[in-house]
Amino acid sequence: MQRGTLSDALALATRAHAGQLDKAGAAYIGHPQRVARSVAAAGGSETAQIAALLHDVVEDSDVTLDALVDAGFGQEVVSAVDALTRRAGERYEDFVSRAGSHPVPRLVKLADLADNLDGSRIAAPTPRDLERAQRYRDAWSHLTGLPFPFGAPFPTPGGREGGVELQNTRQDQDWTVVTAQIGLDGSLSVLYHLLGPGAERLTGDSDYEHYTTVLPSHLAAVRRALLEDLRTTPSEHELPLDSTPVLELLKALFGTGSTPSSDVEEWLRKKDIPYETFTY
Repeated sequence: MQRGTLSDALALATRAHAGQLDKAGAAYIGHPQRVARSVAAAGGSETAQIAALLHDVVEDSDVTLDALVDAGFGQEVVSAVDALTRRAGERYEDFVSRAGSHPVPRLVKLADLADNLDGSRIAAPTPRDLERAQRYRDAWSHLTGLPFPFGAPFPTPGGREGGVELQNTRQDQDWTVVTAQIGLDGSLSVLYHLLGPGAERLTGDSDYEHYTTVLPSHLAAVRRALLEDLRTTPSEHELPLDSTPVLELLKALFGTGSTPSSDVEEWLRKKDIPYETFTY
């Protein structure tokens, strides 16, 4: 039974991290507090927020999992903290996979990585800092299938506007713009924008835009299906299939410059991947 509260977790974490400093020289307790705020911003449960506050206490102090039980924290919190604690001799990649195997520690780990990747907190990063940051980016990609900060379920230091975008433009009698974009919320959108006589023939208007959007929860299925198609279909694009971002895969599969959204939607239907559309 869960008796330990958020206030209890903060008090325990403050005691456990007393005197500890982070890589920027600030009091370490600020890190789990920021992680907990990110978890809350993502809609994480109180259990997840408690786990966020406590996620480093076992690894970085003399607090044990049994001590957390004795302090009144429930099994879900204790199990999450265990998943977020790197064990002696454990490969970092195995630790990240273990942390990502359950929704609560996975969310906390993403918030932990995002905070550790906030470069604004270290004025003059050393080569070791940069090496550690790359390891964190690799861990993020392992958990989300996307480069940092894409796929974040919470606001990141860079904000939520913008995204990664590929734009292909064809000019003949019409202007045709095909844009594939991953937003910072992880959604994948394909925009087919037609200007001029072609748009007028199609819609009676000289400006036609059609969006096809796959929500973040289905993005992994898009990636898997694209990879499978590229492995089984001859392509002129030489791409590193094990590391290519989703947008490059999309570009390779659908070509450049002239892909209407209807083709994308036909492919999504064939793969049984849900999507949303918007036209204006």
